[in-house]
Amino acid sequence: MFQLDRIVTLCQPKVIFIYITCVTSLIGEDVNAIAQQKQHALGVRIVPILAAGFLGVENFGARIASMTLCEHLIGRKEPKEITPYDVNLLSCDASLQEMKTYCALIESIGLRVLTTFGSGDSVEPIMYAHKAKLNILISAKPLATMARKMEKIWGIPWIQVSFFGKYATSDALRTIAEVFNDGKLSRNTQKVIAFEEKKLAEQLELFKDSLYAKKVLINLQGTLSWAYIPLLRELDMHVVATSIENITEDDKEQAIRLLLGKGMFMYEPENEQMDIIEEEKIDLLITNSDNVYAAVQTKIPFLNIEKAKEKNYVGYRGILEFAYILENTLKNPLFKIVYREAPWLG
Repeated sequence: MFQLDRIVTLCQPKVIFIYITCVTSLIGEDVNAIAQQKQHALGVRIVPILAAGFLGVENFGARIASMTLCEHLIGRKEPKEITPYDVNLLSCDASLQEMKTYCALIESIGLRVLTTFGSGDSVEPIMYAHKAKLNILISAKPLATMARKMEKIWGIPWIQVSFFGKYATSDALRTIAEVFNDGKLSRNTQKVIAFEEKKLAEQLELFKDSLYAKKVLINLQGTLSWAYIPLLRELDMHVVATSIENITEDDKEQAIRLLLGKGMFMYEPENEQMDIIEEEKIDLLITNSDNVYAAVQTKIPFLNIEKAKEKNYVGYRGILEFAYILENTLKNPLFKIVYREAPWLG
């Protein structure tokens, strides 16, 4: 525990988190006791996260970590001021840019974001998150346990929403506003939605010719395999199928809900991917670094979503960003060059 002394001396942190490893858990080290002892000796709050890797999948670790925050941090400090419109945002994997988009959208209708969990906030706001009037879960089902705990202890209601796509974004804003049962807030929300949808419709006219009815295949190995479906459909593109490889049950439920009755299906990429591309005459494969080979072998354009994640595809602006990158991918002359038959083979 010498390292804790060194951290306090060099960094003077407000809180130190200790994440245990598999080895620490297997040999039975009492990290809780050590944390309490050093917390008293150093005068710094020390929070042990008891989520060794062998205990379960990543989602299980997120649940343990969030419950630890309830036990050790939330409710330990009061904010300088509170309003009737304070909310918390809970997300597991949002980037800092995505979290800023969520905050901007929610504050545009007249609410105030008190605390964000998952990206972009310091420890202090987490300590007074108990003063919020609503917890908003954004693609964060593993944090539902934490939301239920906060509802039980502090009486904070919670809802789960998505901001992937125009319709989902508008529905999310309406759903959030309805919780407050405030006429002024509801009217302002409708004004914001009407303005944003009109502006987006005008901007998307530029992409109609290049994206309309293009056939798309999705293979993201379970990484939000459903999230891009509404965006593609709102751009009038046709999603033929999405992969079920490494998909969680939560993602499978979301994908089935979006695919149901839309002429789309789910597939096993190892056995079916190449056949689907050729038989359905796919125009674009949305995939990750491990699966671009299918596009290369069938000589179609592909979008490596891992590279494209530098952009932000949530909210109204996110649909426009997605349209830009899709158009650029389909028109990229590089694909024609690299897929061209070598002249010495002609």
